[in-house]
Amino acid sequence: MGFIAFGLSFAFKPQAVFLAPLFLWMLMKKQVNWRYFFLSPLVYLVTLIPAWLLGRPLKEVLWIYIGGNYGSALTRNMPNLYQWIPNQYYSSWYPLGIVLTTFVVSVIALLVHKSRVNMTSGREGGLIYLATFSVIIVPFLLPKMHERYFFSADVIAVIFAFYFPKYWPTPVVIGSVSVLAYLPFLYEVTPVPLPLLAIFLLVLIIVLGWKLLRTLEHLGPSREHSAPTPTAGGARPG
Repeated sequence: MGFIAFGLSFAFKPQAVFLAPLFLWMLMKKQVNWRYFFLSPLVYLVTLIPAWLLGRPLKEVLWIYIGGNYGSALTRNMPNLYQWIPNQYYSSWYPLGIVLTTFVVSVIALLVHKSRVNMTSGREGGLIYLATFSVIIVPFLLPKMHERYFFSADVIAVIFAFYFPKYWPTPVVIGSVSVLAYLPFLYEVTPVPLPLLAIFLLVLIIVLGWKLLRTLEHLGPSREHSAPTPTAGGARPG
């Protein structure tokens, strides 16, 4: 059902891609069948049929997200990495930003693959952690993001805080940054400079990233690795 829902969400908004790394990380952990990945594009293609039947050219329907004119700004009031990079470097940083995002997602996928942590364990909340990190790090690193693109992070961060209560500042920081970043659009005021908001998010990403690394390295080993080895006679080592 998750892959079907993902295909539907992508049909409405391409920002669903912020959760795509989560599915990749789960695949690397062999906790989803690779065949399920075909469900999302299949559902997406099905949602295009009504527009095609009503007369919109098939090529235009298929390339609606790629062929659109979305401008040439590294960031659209999004407090992310590109608040610190002048837009005059758009031609070089746009492809670099995509490469950087792909690299970071791939490194995390490798770490998840090598880790013995059961990421779907409800007790450890690894799946929630990965989902939260995905919807924060991807829009932070990708160019051409709008100020509203943290909406998924706003929601998932609240769930994250219930799993990890000591990280309750996470939804507070993300929600506050989202509201403050939206004020220039709503009321044409900028109470907090966007580059400063990007620093707050970067600090949060570093904290969550460090916690994620520690989780993948030390916590929640699989049962066959964590069970104590009984000594002769059935006694456990002291």
